[in-house]
Order: sequence, then C-alpha cells, then structure tokens
Amino acid sequence: MFDPDSEIDDMLWDTIGAASGDEAAFLDALNQMGKEGVLRVFQAYVLARTELVDRLVATERAPGASEDTMDDLADSMVCQGRLVYLDVFRGDADLPHRDRWHQLPGLIHVLGDVFYDRFDEDIYDHLED
Repeated sequence: MFDPDSEIDDMLWDTIGAASGDEAAFLDALNQMGKEGVLRVFQAYVLARTELVDRLVATERAPGASEDTMDDLADSMVCQGRLVYLDVFRGDADLPHRDRWHQLPGLIHVLGDVFYDRFDEDIYDHLED
C-alpha cells in the first residue's frame, strides 16, 4: 500500500514549501536546480498526483469527474504542499467545492516549461514507468 509520508521525495515538498504555492517562486526555484534536480521534483510531483487521483477514485470522493479534472484537482492539492496533500489523501480534509475546481491553481506545467526551456527536451520523455 502506498505511503505518501515515505514514498514521496521530500525534495518536492521542500521546493513547493519554499515557493509557498507561488508559480513565479516555483519557477525561480526550478531554474536554480540542475537537470537531475528538476527531474527529481517532477518524478515526485507525478507520483503524488497519480496516487492522489487513485485514492480519490477508490474512495469515490469526486464522482463524475473526468480524468483531466481529476488530474487538475490532484495537481492543485500537490501544489498546496505536504500538509494539505496529506490531509486530502487521508480523507482528513474535504476537497474544495466542485464549483471551484476550474479555478484551482496547479504547478506541474511549470516543470515541463522549465525543462523544455532549459534543456530543450520534453520532461515526459524522462518519466519513469
């Protein structure tokens, strides 16, 4: 069984925490990392998002949501940091109201943009199976 406390790289939470969910600050943090650091944050971000989507589907906490909506919703929970993520993952916090889902922030796109701009590669080509 997936354990978010031990299986999500702390580098993700440290980077997001330092950025306080701010896209510009997240971008700055990523631009200070080398290629392997950006990849490490990306891998952890994708893992956290994927596992949260799986948890939300298994617990039927977002009935009727499309796959894209679920990804966006999980993205927004990840970018709010470890505590929010863990509370939602464990079911200790409610999801935002459905009417707000379309306006929730996300940060995973920043990783792809930074990686392409800096290394001229698609970050998804480096996604581990």
